[in-house]
Amino acid sequence: MLEVLVREWRRMVAILKDSLKETIDSYVFVAVLGFSALAILIMATVSFEPNPVNEGLEKITAKFADGSEEVELPFLGKVKVSPPLTEFKLPNLGELEGSKRPWTKEYDLVVEAQDKEQYGTRVAAMMEIFKEEDRKQKANPNRNTRLRRLQQDVNEEAAKIKERGERKGKTREQIYAEIQLYVGMRLIQELGALDDSELEHFIKKQFEQQGNWEVGTVTLTKKHKSTVKREVQERIDEDTVKKVKKDVEVETYEFHVKLKGNSNTYRVWPHTVKALFGAVPLTDSSEPGAFVFKIIVYGVGWVGAPLTMLLACVITAFYIPNMLRKGTIDLLLAKPITRFSLLWYKYLGGLTFMFLTTTFLVSGLWIALGLRSGIWEPAFLMLIPILTFQFAMYYALSTLLAVLTRSPIVCILACVMMYGLLFGVGWAYEITSAITRANAAMSRKKESPHWFISTVNVMHAGLPHNTDLFWLGEKHLYVSLVAPTEDTKTDLDEKYAHYNWGESIAVTVIWIVVLLGLAYWRFAVKDY
Repeated sequence: MLEVLVREWRRMVAILKDSLKETIDSYVFVAVLGFSALAILIMATVSFEPNPVNEGLEKITAKFADGSEEVELPFLGKVKVSPPLTEFKLPNLGELEGSKRPWTKEYDLVVEAQDKEQYGTRVAAMMEIFKEEDRKQKANPNRNTRLRRLQQDVNEEAAKIKERGERKGKTREQIYAEIQLYVGMRLIQELGALDDSELEHFIKKQFEQQGNWEVGTVTLTKKHKSTVKREVQERIDEDTVKKVKKDVEVETYEFHVKLKGNSNTYRVWPHTVKALFGAVPLTDSSEPGAFVFKIIVYGVGWVGAPLTMLLACVITAFYIPNMLRKGTIDLLLAKPITRFSLLWYKYLGGLTFMFLTTTFLVSGLWIALGLRSGIWEPAFLMLIPILTFQFAMYYALSTLLAVLTRSPIVCILACVMMYGLLFGVGWAYEITSAITRANAAMSRKKESPHWFISTVNVMHAGLPHNTDLFWLGEKHLYVSLVAPTEDTKTDLDEKYAHYNWGESIAVTVIWIVVLLGLAYWRFAVKDY
């Protein structure tokens, strides 16, 4: 038994060596290693310089929830699309001492929240309270939250206003304006009901979420009012509501906050990042964890992986057609090796190429960024098996077509077309899923065409889930590198709930097995 295993091992190694020799003789392989080495060297020259205490804390508070609406865009992340309702300041920063490692210190801060609009700070706090209650309600659907009570009151009163307006013969516009006015008054009542402890909790959560701080105490020490001119809705008579300019009261709150950094605070502290040992500035306000995450996801995932995948498809597309050439295949079949072993070992040869090139790039970047940023996150290395597994599907398709046509060009074109198809379906599924989640959150009916969503869902369910593996890897990397709070993790779980590791791997494995099975069947019955 041992002799059989040793003999089979030697045969596999011999065929892998033959595939490796074909690879090394290719200029494309040299180019792949060259570009990978260049990327690694560039990352090895990146430097991270922490922002001073004052500047860093100001940038952290600038990310606090200020009541503005946000949208999440590819590459850019969350972008504010409406004016802020409140502004946060740190008036006593001049009293803080500097440090080369400011995230390790303890701080006593005064945080000032100044309304930009009437009730601005309270609106920002209320929005965060609603989000927090929504998370808890999902765990306990029967929970009677403040938002649920507010929605019930508004719905009941809106029905009464509509009924009264229709009896009096009012237009739809007049009824809608009256409902808006009631909603505004009801919201003002709810905002006025916020007590000091809830405002203090709001500030505490912001420091925890935006800076990974351990917050000792938050105390509302002072609040005062001032008057500014603002445009507001006002009822002119029973049937008329219009916007008018009038004096409104805005508030300013001062909170005394005690903070202490922890092991994860460094990852979100603003840094100045430069390349080529400080010669080329990249950004003056980047968090080390987020910077490494973007390098992995955008640099490797969006640029390096597709290029490596394409080049791997080009190089390995010649392996099996070259083996099937007249004379070569006759010599191989004359040897004491089964056709199954011959085809399987050639397939492993292609995977070995992808595994080696991916390992060189990913492990090199991991070491370079680890040395420069101080973040040694093993989750970075999960890209190696993910990218190799993704390529396994494309190379299984290439293997089948190589056996059927013996044409490397056909194999390359088919892999490129399959990559484009899976990429398009993967993004379509992500977009339709996001729309469905948004509609469900706002209790709206589907606004996208039902046939389109159904088509995308069917195609996604039946095709290999290569893109799903990328999204799942992205989520895992974000959690590992940025060290988000539990609330953010809950949001991520909801965002990626429609993806599943087991399903994604299983569906892709089925495709690989079917493609390789057909390839072997053809190879076994073909008379060479």
